[in-house]
Amino acid sequence: MNSPRCSAFPLASLRLLIALAAFWLSPLGEAHSVERLLSAGVEYDEKIPSPAAYLGFDWGERHLYHHELVSYCRVLAELSPRVQIAEYATTYGGRPLLALSISSPENLRRMRVIRRAHLQLANPDTPAPKGLDKLPLCMWMCYGVHGNEASATNVSVWVAYHLAAAKDEETRAWLNATMIRLDPSLNPDGFERFAHWTNNHKGLFPSRQPEDREHSEDWPSGRTNYYWFDLNRDWLPIRHPESRGRIHDYHQWKPNVVLDFHEMGSHSTYFFQPGIPARNNPLTPQRVFELTGQIAEYHAKALDQRGALFYTQERFDDFYMGKGSTYPDLHGGIGILFEQASARGIQQNTRHGKLTFRQALQNQFATSLSSLRASVKLRRELLDWKSEFYRTAVEEARQDKTTGYIVTSPNDPSRLLEFKNLLQAHDIVVNTISKDLELDGNMYIAAESLMVPSVQPEYRFVRSLFEKRTSFKENIFYDVSTWTLPLSFGLQFAEYQGSVDDVMAKAEPKPKSQKLEKPSVAYVIDWRGYRTPRLLNRLLEAEIAVYATPAAITIRTKDEAAEFPPGSLIVPIKQQLDARVMIRRLLSDAARSDQVRIHSAISALTDEGPDLGSDRMVRLKKPDLLVIAGVGASAYEAGEVWYVTDRHLEMSITLAPSSRIGSIDLEQYNRLVIVSGRHQFDAAECKKLKIWLNRGGTLVCYGGAVTALESADILTNAIVPREDAGRADAPLSQRRPYGSAQEAIDLQLISGAILQTNVDQTHPLGFGLPARLPVFRDHETLIAPSENIYANPLVYSSDGVMSGYVSDENRALLEKCASVVVHPHGAGRVIILAENPNFRAFWLGTERLFYNAIFLPDMISNKLSE
Repeated sequence: MNSPRCSAFPLASLRLLIALAAFWLSPLGEAHSVERLLSAGVEYDEKIPSPAAYLGFDWGERHLYHHELVSYCRVLAELSPRVQIAEYATTYGGRPLLALSISSPENLRRMRVIRRAHLQLANPDTPAPKGLDKLPLCMWMCYGVHGNEASATNVSVWVAYHLAAAKDEETRAWLNATMIRLDPSLNPDGFERFAHWTNNHKGLFPSRQPEDREHSEDWPSGRTNYYWFDLNRDWLPIRHPESRGRIHDYHQWKPNVVLDFHEMGSHSTYFFQPGIPARNNPLTPQRVFELTGQIAEYHAKALDQRGALFYTQERFDDFYMGKGSTYPDLHGGIGILFEQASARGIQQNTRHGKLTFRQALQNQFATSLSSLRASVKLRRELLDWKSEFYRTAVEEARQDKTTGYIVTSPNDPSRLLEFKNLLQAHDIVVNTISKDLELDGNMYIAAESLMVPSVQPEYRFVRSLFEKRTSFKENIFYDVSTWTLPLSFGLQFAEYQGSVDDVMAKAEPKPKSQKLEKPSVAYVIDWRGYRTPRLLNRLLEAEIAVYATPAAITIRTKDEAAEFPPGSLIVPIKQQLDARVMIRRLLSDAARSDQVRIHSAISALTDEGPDLGSDRMVRLKKPDLLVIAGVGASAYEAGEVWYVTDRHLEMSITLAPSSRIGSIDLEQYNRLVIVSGRHQFDAAECKKLKIWLNRGGTLVCYGGAVTALESADILTNAIVPREDAGRADAPLSQRRPYGSAQEAIDLQLISGAILQTNVDQTHPLGFGLPARLPVFRDHETLIAPSENIYANPLVYSSDGVMSGYVSDENRALLEKCASVVVHPHGAGRVIILAENPNFRAFWLGTERLFYNAIFLPDMISNKLSE
């Protein structure tokens, strides 16, 4: 909840007059019985229009557009003394994210005082705030993180209206006892995408058939945000403005209860937590589930009164801590997931009969109010739990033999800074170390390494980020089974068991500045830096000649010799004097802002490795990238490619569906990326792809797309086959109970595990990577290694599973497989990346694999890969 930034919008007075005119002059103001449908017997303030009166349609008649939602929320803030409004972020699509602060007028006036009291509860080093018996609870009501789960966001305006205008004593009591932050649309871009789809395909007499276009939105669907990311998985990595703004506000309050409203498949009913008990995260205290269970009784009563079917403790779990309903559980609050069966339009036939949009809205409204009713009833217990959570967290931390975690990023300070910023965004205490340390055979240099102490209020969340877990109470997961953050960033880290005070810096060190000397011959740039690929793209876009070294070199500089690894970039000066000002500006910016390591060579003669003018140096081409994005392709993976190229590299790419391969002039492109999916190519398209490859194109193929390339006869025997466990000739002695069949299948799934790989650092695809690289695997497709022993730059280590669940059968199979394989094809090549290197855009450690595949493939000798 922001400190109130009261609404002072352009033309506010005119908008207010229009709103009141719409309410008072339209027959909707009298004719609609919506208020009685929402809460029987409740009177509403006549000065405040309902959404129906203001917008001109009853609830459930059509879907809101985001601009309508924004307009109505602003009118509520104008007319109701119970409501204040703030914009906490702006989406990539330019849409505002709103937070409505809703409470009694007196509480709103005292908001800063109440917020300080809540932060005191979360700080074990401060005394409990005075007046705890009267301290309002902090509740977050979050609607529609998935844009096409429409009843969530559509009901939010009705909940806001009820809280702003209802005159009944119960609502007044709720407002006196709570500070509510109502977030009406967590994903405005996806919400708008779906609203346009369903409203544009709704007839005057809407179809109830599931096959109707209204119920089957086109690719990529409104579930995701602008770049097709699932924002409900972004509470931990916070890569997007929606999440960054929300998490910033979260730690200004650390709310007691967070409600997370969703939709699910049309043939379901209604779900609310608790989830599957066996799949709870072991770091979540038992008290969280006890309070969740008590609150659930109120939801059950509310839905029973409506005669609505529902269920609990099935399907959904509380394991991954980066979702809206689980993040609060490790931050002193209670997160609650709600899942309503979706009409995916206005109405639809389901196995339970006709499901209407209005029914979905009524259920979501009912559980919104039951949540308030329960939370107010349990107000003191929830406040006490927040204080107890943080007090016991520090007590547990003091008993932990691990006193902290030391983290470093050798040769890449930029990636370490990204990691530090992420931790601090989650209100985690972190600073550099003040002296050099050696742990587990690795050096951690002072001012270049971070210390994350265990003894801090966010101890439990810190543990969840750093732990490596391979043993689980339950081996089936709704989302991923691991998310070890330093491994995803490709960082070196170790548990520390000494005195934190002895090694942790007392103050933030000043960032090192790098002075760029004028070169006599060339600039040499370390390829290992996280931001170096962006610099390379800027140089190539400016048509500046850039070369890459195929081997390690030691160059001569003004002060001393400097070593650079394979893949490092060389920018000659004398051969492009016209561009020297541009070159110096781009390199100076990268050295200063992105901490890219750059040295000025005073001679083309090197002390080690090929000289700077050697024929072995490869001039790099500007990648002209075509990405298959459309029906059949994974929207998540295509979106991740779009995001990292657009936002990280500042690269313009082309996104096109596979159905257009036949009409696209492939000669415009030198790189083609095919992410996982169900791709189909006809004979003419297959021939076209082969010709393009033969002429020198590079096709980057994710593991989930290999089958399509085998069907296209571009790859052969690229997948390791699995034995058929249910084969017809299996002996009767192997018979198993039918009821255990699904579980047996699920146990073979790899639902997000971190595997260790061995990297060939002399191969262009291994340039800039460490000798051992953690990769993230979330599928079961197994890639066969090439028979050519030089064409498998990444293979799995014998101790391959670093964290997460992988069955014994899959572990044995992985030992026979490769993570990255190169298949030559005429003058071109196919690069198979078995794992998604850009997973959720926070696997910075493996992002480099993707960059190598698009920037450096011309350094791969097809003769050596055959």
